[in-house]
Amino acid sequence: MYYRRNARLLRLTDDNDVPTPAGRALLRLDPDEKIMRLSHAFEGSDVGRAWMQWARVTRLEQLEPGSAPAFVTYIREQQGQSDNATWKRRTTTLRLWCERFQQCRRQHDGLLKDPPHRESPLPTPPHATTAVLDRGTALTVVRALSKGASHVDVATAYFSLHGYHDLMSQLERADLRLLIGANDQARDQLAELLRVFAASLEANFELSLAQMRGIAVRLHRQLVRGRVRVRYFEPRELESLHAKVFIFDRNRAYVTSSNLTSGGLRTNIECGYQVMDADEAGYLHGRFEHYFERARPLSEPIIAKIERSWAFWGFGDPHLVFLKILDTLFGHLPRVKRIRYDLAEFQRAIVATLLARLESRRRLMLIAPTGMGKTIMAGYVARALMERGEIGRVVIACKNGSIFEMWQEALRSFGISADRVRVYDLERTRDGGEPGEGSSDDLTSLFRSLDERDLIIVDECHHFRRRAAKRQVALGRFLAGPRPDVTGPRALLMTATPISTGLKNLQTLASLVGDDSIEALGDVAVADGIVNIALGPILRDFGVEEGRWIRLRFGEVWRYFPHVEVRTVHYRSCMSTIFRALADMDFSLARDSQDYAWLGVGDDDVEDLGGRHGVIRALLARRAESSPSAFSRTLESLRQGLAQHRLRPVDRPRFEAQLDELVASMRAVDIRKDPKLHELMDLIRRRRPGDKILIFTEYRATAELLHDAIGELVEPRLVGLITGELSNADRKSLFRRFAPMAQRVEEPLAGASVEILVATDAIAEGENLQDARIVINYDVSWTPLRLIQRVGRVDRFTTHKRWVKVRNFFPGDDCYEQIVDLWGRLEERASQQEMFSGTNVVGNRVRRSTELAQADIELMETLYRGELDTKGLYEQATAQMPPTTLFERLWSADVDALERARALPDGIQARIAGDRPGLYVLLRHEGRATSLFRPEGELAWREAPRECSHEQLLMEIRVKPGSPVLDPRTPLDAEVDALVRSWLDARALAGRRLRVLAAFEICHR
Repeated sequence: MYYRRNARLLRLTDDNDVPTPAGRALLRLDPDEKIMRLSHAFEGSDVGRAWMQWARVTRLEQLEPGSAPAFVTYIREQQGQSDNATWKRRTTTLRLWCERFQQCRRQHDGLLKDPPHRESPLPTPPHATTAVLDRGTALTVVRALSKGASHVDVATAYFSLHGYHDLMSQLERADLRLLIGANDQARDQLAELLRVFAASLEANFELSLAQMRGIAVRLHRQLVRGRVRVRYFEPRELESLHAKVFIFDRNRAYVTSSNLTSGGLRTNIECGYQVMDADEAGYLHGRFEHYFERARPLSEPIIAKIERSWAFWGFGDPHLVFLKILDTLFGHLPRVKRIRYDLAEFQRAIVATLLARLESRRRLMLIAPTGMGKTIMAGYVARALMERGEIGRVVIACKNGSIFEMWQEALRSFGISADRVRVYDLERTRDGGEPGEGSSDDLTSLFRSLDERDLIIVDECHHFRRRAAKRQVALGRFLAGPRPDVTGPRALLMTATPISTGLKNLQTLASLVGDDSIEALGDVAVADGIVNIALGPILRDFGVEEGRWIRLRFGEVWRYFPHVEVRTVHYRSCMSTIFRALADMDFSLARDSQDYAWLGVGDDDVEDLGGRHGVIRALLARRAESSPSAFSRTLESLRQGLAQHRLRPVDRPRFEAQLDELVASMRAVDIRKDPKLHELMDLIRRRRPGDKILIFTEYRATAELLHDAIGELVEPRLVGLITGELSNADRKSLFRRFAPMAQRVEEPLAGASVEILVATDAIAEGENLQDARIVINYDVSWTPLRLIQRVGRVDRFTTHKRWVKVRNFFPGDDCYEQIVDLWGRLEERASQQEMFSGTNVVGNRVRRSTELAQADIELMETLYRGELDTKGLYEQATAQMPPTTLFERLWSADVDALERARALPDGIQARIAGDRPGLYVLLRHEGRATSLFRPEGELAWREAPRECSHEQLLMEIRVKPGSPVLDPRTPLDAEVDALVRSWLDARALAGRRLRVLAAFEICHR
């Protein structure tokens, strides 16, 4: 333990006893160099600096080893500790270290003076005049004056690896002393000069990688051995030093404005004067000596910078190098102006991934659970694209005006205004034509104005998941833009529920953003046009457990994910007579009967209800199950449809007779004794004071019935009603009264609170209503996805811990199921789809992932039994669609591993075995990342994000934790150098500033 502490004290190991770059470098040195390296480590350590400060000296050589007991006593007393054997041992260690280190340095000083110093003859000036004012001449002068020199002294403000190489490249045995200082007291000059030096270690291709590695290794060795000594003139403690002078063997000098950098010696227009008089040069040397003795040592920080660089690091752990690449590409979010929201860490990660994808493609789909803040994340993406100069306008395609107002409010916080496209307008296009042909003048004008600097955000894009629907065809043309011969607008599609009836829904949506082949749900993880985020990984990778709760940090605020209790309320329906009557009826329609919108049936519903032949009977059964009022109103609509020739039955007389029979059957129904309504009233009576209830139904007639009935049970002012006919202003007012917290109402609305809100699915999407504690699905949809949307209004993160109760009403007898054949319909849907690969763990059982419809069956069965909470519903609904692979790989990584990956130097290399041999290189060029991959034996390379996405190239690297390092002794310098230079030549970028961030060689297995 004692020796481990000493290793940590000298910064040779970290707190986990893992060797640091200095520790690894120490093992590569010769025995005498190891002692010298340890002397630098001690001089730069906290203990070494404290001892020198206590002794009022600036360097290790000035310390008196015999002062160790007094120093240790001082430290012990400062800490209020008594003397013991450990403190005595520390005293002995410090004294012995000081003696050994000083002895080693004296020996190396002797080597520098052996053979005895001989002044080199004065060279001939490189110019006719000793005055210089030109670009690049400084290097010519310095090289001419340095010939034959054995001692070089340089005062400069900055120091770079290239400057060192330019100065010392022709000197074999010369020693170098650097005195660094500036008069800039407005910033941390020391940190700045170290930053400049570290930047010069980056592979920028002014020299080959092999040359740079060799120069760095040579400088490191000379610093360790003391042949190069660097000291820093601290302006806050001493008078300012801003001299620029090169002194050679005390008998010639160059007084200049040039720093010891590549710019100072090669590219800048610098002024200087050659001092060829030995007396004048001797004066400069004397003053240099005076200030050098007063300066602080800086060799150890310079050594540490070299040891942390790619040139000295060697090969890295393949998994850590891969994590570094992922973190570089997807782990950092650009800052934007005019933002009011503090993104949670998981939101930052998602936005960073979206922005990285949008560098290589113009359309993208985000799949993320409800309550994840997709609106805010999209606003951040839009703002970042604006500040990049890539877009100038945002267009929102959304369902209704209320949702658009929500978008407007969110985007205003980013300084963005937006135009609007309604889903309804896209439905009105004539014969699936391009937007504008059959739509409003506003939509026509907007479509014709679209160009490549527009961003179209499609909210709840699952409304476009049916390929044959007019809205889907119209949206496809809208996203393509008005002119096929020019680049169209960018697009970001967003949804929480991309699938309703099967894989074809997802395939249709994927076709809107690109040409990804989605043959199985597992393909989503690697689809270039889709970023899929599952709730489970978000909670696992970003959440913090607090007892039974999970919380996430949003800026400075912690928010909790609620517990959701789901139960099914079974009842015996008063409409059993109607169900029995429907069982023997046939409402077959003619082939051209395709438009059911006038009945409140959408395109997806037609498919859900069994197509053209089963739609009317299933529709009547669902309306009857919802409420007698909904059923009666549907019968009236069907009679009107017949009279207006909207319905074309195969057998019209029979159709009319069956409607008459149903009307007669309704006379036997006692609506006042509706068991379903009584169950609802019992739930309302049993609610706790303050619990707010959100009640969903699919049908307006049922919603109006419930509103009136509940108003008789409680005070009418406490009950609100929202249907699709309500104006946006009235809807917003109701939201503020029902959910003031979620709607961010700062002042309480005295006397205006709504405690029970009855609504149709007009508000099943987009709204924040998490003040509610109870959600009642008075009639249940055909798929769990609609339930997710409904419950998602309240199943959101809040600043306090919550329980949410969900109650789903479903008839307890078999009559209804025999008519609508819910399970049979889903089984039929499953038989029409291909098998999906993969497995999924649900509860305590393992099942094979077959068709998604089969998953729907199991989900609904489990849901009705009350055995599945909403979190489980999310996880099951998304389990077959794995999250985006590289996002998952990055954010599921061990925290310590990710920190170690981030500590790897730019330019780090790795070599692994793989199925497709080749070379991968990650560059940063003019502020942006570029990936290159060249297969083995080929000259051509692929480039991201120009030709494809970064993820597509990274799929070539199959690396896992513990992957072995192959042949670590042979660097990839030549291969990386050749690939990057060929890319520079092809792109005509020679001379541009860039650096290598990481490189991977994939070898044959």
